[in-house]
Amino acid sequence: MNMTKDEIILREAFDALAENTGIQASYRLMSFKSDHRLDAEVQIIINDTVLRFAADVKRELRNYHLRELPQTVSDLPLMFVADRLFPAVKEELRREKISYLDTAGNIFIQHRQIYVWIEGNRKMQGEKKQSVNRAFTKQGLKVVFLFLCQNHMINMPYRKISDLAGVALGNIPLIMEGLREAQYLLHLNDQDFILNRKKALLHRWIEAYRDILRPSLHLGNFKSTTPDLFKERLMTGNIENAVAGGEVAAEMITHYLNAEIYTVYTTQTSKEFMVKNRLIPDEKGNIQLYEKFWDNYSKDGRVPELLVYADLLITDEPRCLETAEILYEKQLKHEFE
Repeated sequence: MNMTKDEIILREAFDALAENTGIQASYRLMSFKSDHRLDAEVQIIINDTVLRFAADVKRELRNYHLRELPQTVSDLPLMFVADRLFPAVKEELRREKISYLDTAGNIFIQHRQIYVWIEGNRKMQGEKKQSVNRAFTKQGLKVVFLFLCQNHMINMPYRKISDLAGVALGNIPLIMEGLREAQYLLHLNDQDFILNRKKALLHRWIEAYRDILRPSLHLGNFKSTTPDLFKERLMTGNIENAVAGGEVAAEMITHYLNAEIYTVYTTQTSKEFMVKNRLIPDEKGNIQLYEKFWDNYSKDGRVPELLVYADLLITDEPRCLETAEILYEKQLKHEFE
């Protein structure tokens, strides 16, 4: 039986914990009615004491994840189980007394007179790679983006999905299978599907978009000799074959953020865009140009709200994270919760 990505992370973490410390742990995948973003109930035995946690399982934990979840769910304390935890995130978790475990066997628990803090373990090199889920490859992410923006597309003919996402037809069945294996698609009846665990899928998409798809779309950074005019043109939809993303789009939607970085998605080449808009290449320039990877559902000269949200979270900048929360509450929450 194929394991889900959550099960893979949990088993690797528990195996490393047992190998390094002798501490035994087990899990049970389940849904929490009080918070559907949580994934499993975890049981850890330390000195004959059984500790139970509600676990949020992630490939990688970022600062914005910490802003979303309460420390307790009913009578269970929260634990993050992740493949990768950054030092600054671990420090923040310890400060808030939130338990964590990673797949190298590093662990922190401060609960019911039990205090455990083990750090410094590294994952063994040369471990066997798990098979890649095709839903979270470059092509798969384009399809998932289509589904997240237009849920009904999951039940369209594969050729229609292929055409709208700009992905080869032969990839679509593999991408659909990847979503089913990860439990993000559920059968509604014999023919139709519905998206499952939509907020978890959203954040899985954002993480993979940041690491896999977005870097491949980057066409370069630029600066303008008339930055205020460029921003005005971008916000009013007066730049040919281009739409605003990131901070500029967030300013357009929320009127809360004063954009400093101008993220632009375009169907033009970088040279065409640079020449037509009289820009100067600059590695540290505040105009960040990306290839537009979707079709037919931009809004009022800007990218869809979902991509604005992703662009903001990816920055890890406090002012952008705050705006992302406002955007989510006003524009996205009703779709994902």
